[in-house]
Amino acid sequence: MHTVFVDFAKAFDHVDNNILVARLVTLGLPNVIVRWMCAFLHDRRQRVKIGDVLSDWLQLKATEMPHGSNLGTVMFVILINVLQPGCLTHKYVDDTTMTEILRQSQVSCMQSFVDELVQQSTEAGMIVNGRKTKEMLIGTVARDRPPSVTE
Repeated sequence: MHTVFVDFAKAFDHVDNNILVARLVTLGLPNVIVRWMCAFLHDRRQRVKIGDVLSDWLQLKATEMPHGSNLGTVMFVILINVLQPGCLTHKYVDDTTMTEILRQSQVSCMQSFVDELVQQSTEAGMIVNGRKTKEMLIGTVARDRPPSVTE
């Protein structure tokens, strides 16, 4: 099995609201819901409360999704739902895992799946973080030669 754990660079900070609104329209949501989401995304401020202490208000940039909000999470899921590389893919908010199950001696196509996901992500305004994206191989490794005694 060949698995790639994909990390999106500052996932909630790189949401293109224009792309997101276009997705909402494509889904056929009523105009009132689309307008409501536009109001939710436009001119946002947020702050943190720990106990009785409140931080100062922070003005969000136009490309930032509100962190920690249920609606922001749902909007992010709608944004990345179109990421569909040609392999088994699991998504949980901003975590995406791609898996390819290989028979022994079968050649992996994972690189083309990763390339496809990167292209789709770019079109969605998302950036795949290559430094934090990790690959894992599970199972036996096919060898062209028998192992030596020292291996």
